[in-house]
Amino acid sequence: MRVFGWFLIVALLSVLLGCEQAADKGSLVNPEVTAAATVGTDVSPENKIPPVETVLPSPIPLSFRTKLETLSIGEENDQLSRAIRIWNRRDLPTEPLKLVHRLEHVSIHLTFSNPAEQAEIKELLDRVTIDGQKPAIDPYQPARGHYRIDLNRQPDTSFVVRIGDLPPLTIAHMSPVTYKLVNDSVPSASDSLLFPAAEYGNQLYIPLEQEAVTLEFSEAMVRSSLLYADSGATAAPAQWLDDKHLRVELQNHGALTGKGVEIRLRTNQLSAVSGNEPEGFLAISRMPAISWRDGQSGQEVSKGPRDRYYDQLLFAPDKKRYIGILALGGSMSGDGDGMSYAFVLEQPGKPPVLVEKVFYSTIEPYEAPVQWLDDKRLFYASYYGAYVYDTENGSRQALYEDPDKGLHGLNFALWDPHRKQTNAVIYRNARESWLTRAVTFGWSGEVLTEQEDFSETVEARKYSLLDLAIHPTADGVYWTRTEQGIPVTDYVDNKGDRQTVDGIVRLATAEGAYLQRYELSKEYKTPLPVSWHYWQPGQPVQPINAPPEQSIVFVSGERLIAQRDEAYYEYEADGNRWVLWQPAGGEDRAEPVRGPDGLYRVVKQ
Repeated sequence: MRVFGWFLIVALLSVLLGCEQAADKGSLVNPEVTAAATVGTDVSPENKIPPVETVLPSPIPLSFRTKLETLSIGEENDQLSRAIRIWNRRDLPTEPLKLVHRLEHVSIHLTFSNPAEQAEIKELLDRVTIDGQKPAIDPYQPARGHYRIDLNRQPDTSFVVRIGDLPPLTIAHMSPVTYKLVNDSVPSASDSLLFPAAEYGNQLYIPLEQEAVTLEFSEAMVRSSLLYADSGATAAPAQWLDDKHLRVELQNHGALTGKGVEIRLRTNQLSAVSGNEPEGFLAISRMPAISWRDGQSGQEVSKGPRDRYYDQLLFAPDKKRYIGILALGGSMSGDGDGMSYAFVLEQPGKPPVLVEKVFYSTIEPYEAPVQWLDDKRLFYASYYGAYVYDTENGSRQALYEDPDKGLHGLNFALWDPHRKQTNAVIYRNARESWLTRAVTFGWSGEVLTEQEDFSETVEARKYSLLDLAIHPTADGVYWTRTEQGIPVTDYVDNKGDRQTVDGIVRLATAEGAYLQRYELSKEYKTPLPVSWHYWQPGQPVQPINAPPEQSIVFVSGERLIAQRDEAYYEYEADGNRWVLWQPAGGEDRAEPVRGPDGLYRVVKQ
């Protein structure tokens, strides 16, 4: 309609201008004819025809409402960028608004519908002010009508943005509205676990039998604002008890997951009276009661109030404390092979300690993303570095960090408990090649040994490079490397003698190692697993029966477990066969859990 209106006005102006020009030309072509035509005509004043005044339409004033296609305000820092608010032409603000920013850098993005109207765009941009001052405007894509204004202010500042004829926008820095769980039901709120998990939202874990929760907000809220579930436009079953307390009914709501029942609530769409708002969504996971048991004896190993929430338990050597591991999800971008975890320190009689709220792990030795160095310290690593966490004072020390943010990342790293050192495989320059070097570090991160030309890794599958895994034992260390694109394993004993066999070690024990052998795919030139073997260094490699087809193999303690659908199979070396796994205590609804402790869990309800 706007384009048609502009064409109509131009057309009317053209017609009127054409009429005036035709009249003028008629009076100048033949003045004699005009004079002759007036002979004998009564030209008395009362018979004179008054001149017709031509009225042209007033020009339509320039307006952002008619010229803008989109308007957006965003914020960013070194690790995160996100939109604060986005409008299109149909829903541009009609009244003053207060918006909230959290990060250091705020930017305004304007996209004009007709990039060719450069003069009009320039005139409109001259009407933009920040706190009454004209800002610098970056025409970063003028051919597409895109313009950007960077507001490099201190992170705790607020400012008023005037975009021409649009209402003023106040952008205020505020810490997000927070909320906690009120102890209004059984079991108590102390049995719950609530923490912010960055892009995974706020995570709340509660017992399955809890049918409602009451959230207490840190400031007064707008009680007319509705709480919506992430799955649709239907309001969640919630009721404001007052301006700070919201009760959410959970019975018969949520989706079944592999572990419990989950519902996601868009709490970031709630508004505070101040104009502030909570940050992120709220994911509520209701979990059934779980009994964690030793894989050999069947004895219960823990009775912690939050044990039901964890995917793995990892006990300190003295068994006085343990880490509860929560798997939050895979790579948000979909182009990585890691997993994000939360690590929770549990100690009898003490509240839980969030060691890491979100740790993106690409390295999982012993089928776990974290190790105990001793009774009090933890070791964990990812592509960007390897870290030691002291559970006594809550400090974290970097044993190694990639100084170039991606060039020299870790392919693999673990703590070697037998030699009291960190063994690592590090990329030499990941932008140029997949060549690596092997390095060992001491307690404080000092380099003990270094092999510059260790091995090249290969692409195991899309977006995933082969882990050059390391398996230390008391008598020696198994190192994975590649030859002509195929994985091989070097065993280096404590004397320094080396033996090499084909394949990757999947499980190493004091007696020997279980290997998976590969062949190069003719079509994709990537390694494909073809067979399983058992090897005792110094002895010939022995083939073993492969696990059931289409199963996923993992390690639990010193056992190879294969999962196919909901069934688990265990490898028996004596009979060289895979048999249906049975829990040591004979319980129903039991499943083995990957990891060095060799545990299994039983669902109680």
